[in-house]
Amino acid sequence: MNRFHFLEKHHGMLRKSAALLRGATALCMTAVLFFGALPIFGDAGGAELWNSLYKDSPLDEGEAVLTINGHDVMPDEYLSYVMPYVVNADGNGSQDGEEAVNSIRQSAENDIRTNYQLMMWAEEEGYLTEDVTEDEYREALAAEEEAAGGKEALDAQKASNFMTDEVYELRLRQSIVQGKLRQFVYSEGSPYITPTDEELKEIYDAYQFYTTKQILIFSSDDPEQDMKKKETAVEALNALKDGKTFEEVMELYNEDPNAMGTDTVYIAKTGDLFSEYETAARALAVDEVSSIITSQVGYHIIKRVEPSAEDLRTQVSIYFENYKVNEKMNDLMYAEEIVYGKHYEEIDPGKIATE
Repeated sequence: MNRFHFLEKHHGMLRKSAALLRGATALCMTAVLFFGALPIFGDAGGAELWNSLYKDSPLDEGEAVLTINGHDVMPDEYLSYVMPYVVNADGNGSQDGEEAVNSIRQSAENDIRTNYQLMMWAEEEGYLTEDVTEDEYREALAAEEEAAGGKEALDAQKASNFMTDEVYELRLRQSIVQGKLRQFVYSEGSPYITPTDEELKEIYDAYQFYTTKQILIFSSDDPEQDMKKKETAVEALNALKDGKTFEEVMELYNEDPNAMGTDTVYIAKTGDLFSEYETAARALAVDEVSSIITSQVGYHIIKRVEPSAEDLRTQVSIYFENYKVNEKMNDLMYAEEIVYGKHYEEIDPGKIATE
């Protein structure tokens, strides 16, 4: 690590989190919906399609696989969640073994539940599939065809995922609705990206952050120069003992290139900073100052401080989106109502015929 960027690890992590958070949340909202673009099975109905692809299907005619939040997941829709896992598990589309069967069933169920939790969230915010206009649907369909390389290519992708026209349309409309939800979540003033001071403090405590100032004297690879660096660090510590304020000593001795004046604080959580730094910092009480701490970049004198509201807003708010979305998804998970069909446990994805 470049020794002139002591907090490069910390700030790099923050930048990556900020970038990945928005992308990961968006992916959570849409990836469960599609496995590419989506076959056309003519007029085959759900039960007929199910029985044509499953050997010895235990399902009765018209029986739902499961019901979630009042929505019956029929065989053809369920199959669209199952098949990608079957095909990914084995190149020829077959899967053997009770453990594999249970794994596929559970993975498909997780995707279904996530999808309908998002649909419940969308409904709470006033976004409904029945409100998707035909123009919106045609525009989304055209975009899918273009992304796939044309209508025929899109149909081929549908076929590979065992999707009927009806299921494809359902999930595309759901995708449109969830796109609207995502746009709302990240809109200016949204409660999911605009935290209050109290919410930021809640996140600070939940993530077990700690806040510090530091005086950093870089070490040197040259033994003689490094000895002088150590002596400088001792001078700085003695200046503190003689009554100078931490900020006064920072101004005189600090070599940290990331410090923007004596007000600079670093808010970090476990693993963000060097282990020697974190161990020493966490052992301090607020306003307490450490002895000289040695790390791979040099010599640190650390002061534990209480973060201001502005500190929290500038350094902790990037965690807020992930925190709030996860909190909301947890609430939806506990609020969902799921009823399994009477033959649910008998469904065997390992018996899917791909001929």
